[in-house]
Amino acid sequence: MSNREPIYLGYDEIASKIEKHVMEIKSLNYNAIIVILRGGSFAGMHLSFLTDLPVYFVNYDRSTREVNWNGHRPKSNSKVLVVEDFAGKGSTLVDTINFLTESNFHVHTFVVCKDLLSQIQNPDYYCFNLTDKNYRLIVPWEKHEYDQGLI
Repeated sequence: MSNREPIYLGYDEIASKIEKHVMEIKSLNYNAIIVILRGGSFAGMHLSFLTDLPVYFVNYDRSTREVNWNGHRPKSNSKVLVVEDFAGKGSTLVDTINFLTESNFHVHTFVVCKDLLSQIQNPDYYCFNLTDKNYRLIVPWEKHEYDQGLI
C-alpha cells in the first residue's frame, strides 16, 4: 500500500474531464481508439461513444511485458489514440506505445491521470495531473484494491 494520501476520483468527475477533450480529438481525424485493458476501459469506451471512433483492445502482461491484441486490430498505418487510466511509473504505457509504433501505427496517448512518478510526463491528453508527491490519485475501478492494501 502506498504511503501517499489518496485522492479518490469519481466516474462523473472523470467523464467531465474526458468530455473537455472531445472536440479537439474529433478534429484531429484519428482512425481508432486502442484501449489498454483493463485500466483504459472506462475512458476509452466513453471517448469512443463521444467521438464515434471504433475501439480496439490490447492486453498487457506485466510479468513478461508483452502486449497482444484482444480481438481484431485496426489497419496498419492508422492514426490511433491509446487510452490508459494512468501514465504510471511502470512500463504498461511505454511498452504498448512501442508495440504499436513497431506495428506501423501513428500513436497518440490519452490518460486519465499522471503524476510526478509517471514515466511519460507528456501524454497527448490527460485529465488529471497530480503535482504533489504526498498524494495519490485513486480511480473508482481500483478503489477496492487500494482500500484492501492490494495496490
